[in-house]
Amino acid sequence: MADSEPLVRVVAVPEAKETLDDVNDLVDLVQKQPGSYGMIVCVQTLFFTMIFMLFTVALDNDMQDQGMSSLVTIDLSKKAVTCRGGVPLTWKVGACTFFVGVACLEVALARRTKVGRELLSSQKLTAGMAVFLGFLDRYDSFSDIAFSLTADRCGSILGLYSLVVFGFGVIVMQILPAFYLLLTQPCTHLAMRFNSMPLMLELIDPTRGNLTLPDEVQDQATGKLSNQQQQAAATTGTAQGPAHVVGEQTAKVESLGKSPLDARQSPEEIAQIKSQVEQLSREEELAEADDPDSVKNSVFVARSKKIAGGIRFLCEDLLQGIFQVLFIIGYWEQLSTSTVVFTMTSVMAGLLVSMGGPLHALLKERENTAYYNTLPKLQDGVKFRGVNSFQQQVGGLVHSAWHTTTLEFNSVQRSGDRLAIKGKLSQQEVVRECDPASTDDERRHHLSPPFAACERVVVGTYDIQRALLELRTESIEVLSEGMAFDYLQYKLKVFPTCLKGIAEVQEGTRGRVVQLMDGESVEVAWNPDSHSETVRLTLKRS
Repeated sequence: MADSEPLVRVVAVPEAKETLDDVNDLVDLVQKQPGSYGMIVCVQTLFFTMIFMLFTVALDNDMQDQGMSSLVTIDLSKKAVTCRGGVPLTWKVGACTFFVGVACLEVALARRTKVGRELLSSQKLTAGMAVFLGFLDRYDSFSDIAFSLTADRCGSILGLYSLVVFGFGVIVMQILPAFYLLLTQPCTHLAMRFNSMPLMLELIDPTRGNLTLPDEVQDQATGKLSNQQQQAAATTGTAQGPAHVVGEQTAKVESLGKSPLDARQSPEEIAQIKSQVEQLSREEELAEADDPDSVKNSVFVARSKKIAGGIRFLCEDLLQGIFQVLFIIGYWEQLSTSTVVFTMTSVMAGLLVSMGGPLHALLKERENTAYYNTLPKLQDGVKFRGVNSFQQQVGGLVHSAWHTTTLEFNSVQRSGDRLAIKGKLSQQEVVRECDPASTDDERRHHLSPPFAACERVVVGTYDIQRALLELRTESIEVLSEGMAFDYLQYKLKVFPTCLKGIAEVQEGTRGRVVQLMDGESVEVAWNPDSHSETVRLTLKRS
């Protein structure tokens, strides 16, 4: 018998599906899960249709009162709406149920994004208020058109006034722009705000490159202040308060560091340095500061709320509130308690939505302005200092060292939404420790002077949008014999009181270091496995 052909099993491998971790924010949700955004479009279309139908019914009533022909074949409002009871209870329950359903959909979609899950878990109050304001936003529109129907049944001219304001302020100024933005600009803050989805407003990652801070905010962040503000900054500055105290402590630590010709520190000096470093570490852990990314997000949220909320307040809520209060006063005896309560909740909803819109946005803009004014201004001559520890692996042993770092800017030039930076970064070693497994010879070699000292010329950019300072080493001047220094690159986030980030070996420079030879700094080949690991840095303005 001939040998049979081997059997080959063909297995179909399913395509990889998007996981929750792959969806970062609302932009990712729209691009990677278009069905999710389709649900938003559907519910908004239903809401707009409901409001427009009620508006059409109210308009039809007024046209009939003026002796004109009817727009609709079914006289729905005059059969269901009464002066005393207002719109039917079933309308109110149905509308509120729908609004709650929209809020639940927002939360469900937020949980599909990484930004949304972080918001729901760590900022429950912000998320809850956003969902609540979205509900009130829709309830306010529904109750306003319901008021027009009720006032018309009572024969009040306020019903006609309310309807005219609603037609212009809601249909023309809000619903039409909202639907246009929903279809043409689905991933913008303004689209989500006009569509009464404050929770979705918070789900856009502020680090996206297409999100550009307003010019006035960029000017505040980079130090383009008036003379009066510059004088105030020079008087108060970030060097006061905790940062000033830490700066003094850092100076004390640096003063204990020996020059390359000095002997190493005494046990008492080492203990003092370690104590101060530990104190600085504890202060850093306890320090609280707003993340620049969250403040940037707040800028966009406040801006969209101010625009959309301002339109709503001026074109709808202000006049509608006045009409509804006058109506309750004039028809108090004819209205049932439920109608009075419903109308008053409409007034309150309008006020709360307005407070959550332009008024809240104005307050947030003041906070954001104050924040960007307190950011350290990266200007010529400004210095930042800190005490940091790092580890270095040599021959399988891990040695530790502590050093002071001083960053001084020599040249700062604006180019669009970035600053071109050039400066000097000085490093001075002050304490060393050996791996416990070291032999006496290794310990003696590692702990013997001189202590490491160098100055790096660094160049890079400051991204105003992300408050991120990225620097790389251009050249190194070595100040201590027998020491080798890596080319490092730095990524530092700019906070109001400090620069915080990492230093790591610069890309493309592994296997190269700079040493002092015959009084000159010379680049030499080096073992790629013996380079320094990533170091965390915190530098405070001195």
